[in-house]
Amino acid sequence: MAIRSAQGRHQEAEQLLREVVADHPDYLCARCNLANLVILDGKLDQADELLKGLAARQRIHIHDLFILYGSMALLNRARGEREVADALIASLERMVQNEDDARQLKFAKNLQRSIGRGASVAKAISALARLARNPKRGQTR
Repeated sequence: MAIRSAQGRHQEAEQLLREVVADHPDYLCARCNLANLVILDGKLDQADELLKGLAARQRIHIHDLFILYGSMALLNRARGEREVADALIASLERMVQNEDDARQLKFAKNLQRSIGRGASVAKAISALARLARNPKRGQTR
């Protein structure tokens, strides 16, 4: 997905992400990234379905938690539930322990700013592709 997006082939990148989610429904990162795209496209019910149940996992890697909370905050902000979105971001702020966590937080905050500014799906895919190029780091919490 990241390569196609970097090449400006955003529709192909989104389609690949949909295929990954269909083939690997438990892959949290892909579900959250696709949820972010459909949120920015105004399809909030689709995003809700993609995110459903992910927060109920007994164990979650810190990297995945940043992605999940960022997506949940984005969905709440898109629904006009700013206080809930802000609380999720505040939770992430308290969890930052290293550079990777700080980068994930910055990405989540930047994505929040796209709500209400008419962010394009193409720009969102590009941002998600940049994030995907960096490998997971951190510990399971």
